[in-house]
Amino acid sequence: MLSGFRPAFCDARSGEVRLCRTVDGELAEAHTLEHLPQEWVAECDGGGRPVRLRPEIRAGFLRGIDFWRLSDLLRPALDA
Repeated sequence: MLSGFRPAFCDARSGEVRLCRTVDGELAEAHTLEHLPQEWVAECDGGGRPVRLRPEIRAGFLRGIDFWRLSDLLRPALDA
């Protein structure tokens, strides 16, 4: 993973960003659907775990206070 980038999701409507967390609530090293707001979830499995998010929820990474969409990483403008 690039230094300082944490997997996260962003609500394109509100701009709210949530870091990805494991089932135990620890920060995750990969994109997970655990611990996201219920209103972001479009579908859950039989056990109640999220399996699909609403279309306006974007996957990306949080670096400092900036959210980077996956497509942003194709042309990063990183500080020196």
